[in-house]
Amino acid sequence: MKHLCPDAAKGGDCASLKVTRLRAISVYMINDTFGFFFSLCTNVTSNSLAHWWIEIETEDPDVWYCAQFRKKDGYYTLMLQKCLSKEKVTQEGQKGGRRFGQSPSMSLECSITPIDDLNIGQIYDFMLDSCDDKYDLIKNNCQHFSKKFMKWAK
Repeated sequence: MKHLCPDAAKGGDCASLKVTRLRAISVYMINDTFGFFFSLCTNVTSNSLAHWWIEIETEDPDVWYCAQFRKKDGYYTLMLQKCLSKEKVTQEGQKGGRRFGQSPSMSLECSITPIDDLNIGQIYDFMLDSCDDKYDLIKNNCQHFSKKFMKWAK
């Protein structure tokens, strides 16, 4: 399922906004001790126990976007959300990662700046046409989406 902000589509209010910076951010969903034991028992590394999202900064200081795979209404959804601040992007990104036993510990995974000729409409089209919205913990999760997104944007 895809949930993409209509303002970002061609003809939308924000489609032509230039992107000035992209950042892939992650937050660990569980503490290190539990993550270690979980990885031993399940063959899933603790690195997979982090939620990733893309923070999109535009030329308008009041328009930001958050791109991510997130569980919404019981389904994993590929989302592009319009936000009014960097802090709101962080709040939306953290909603995708359920954390147990500690406050969130965020990490910057990758940053691209400046961005040449990339606008919000192009991001919308990329997510609509080139991204698989069928979530799979091992083959197509939030980390896979974020890495694919950043590789495409370079």
